[in-house]
Amino acid sequence: MDPELARFIQSGLVVLVASRNAVQHPAVTRGWGPRVGPRFDEIWVSVPRNSSARTLSDAEENGQLAVSFGHPMTLRAVQLKGHCAKVRDADTEALERAAQHFVLFASSSERFGVPRAVTERLFSTDLVTLSMRVEEIYEQTPGTGAGRHL
Repeated sequence: MDPELARFIQSGLVVLVASRNAVQHPAVTRGWGPRVGPRFDEIWVSVPRNSSARTLSDAEENGQLAVSFGHPMTLRAVQLKGHCAKVRDADTEALERAAQHFVLFASSSERFGVPRAVTERLFSTDLVTLSMRVEEIYEQTPGTGAGRHL
């Protein structure tokens, strides 16, 4: 991952965290406050505790995660795949990052005509932070390059 991609990932995008259990049943939850590690090989993302039980269970069980980042206006999107290295309660820094991310996300949503009251229903301050070692990166922007390994 390069610095430009790290900036994109941390810019207030739609973030979805996906997992699967031992029998391949998928789970997905919304992510908040992504942060890319200094060597670009690890990310941290927080998920709402109350709506992420399956994802958290899967992360503990097999550790496999896929985190997608998408810009709602340009449709630029990437997906990172890897293994969950740690699950912990969100600390003060993670909560601040999540709140900042929500402000950017809500502002972007308002440009599409989605009222702030609607986006507020998506956000929670009861968060759990996942640390993931990035092993694969894929282009997910619609078009001929979608699915290409980066």
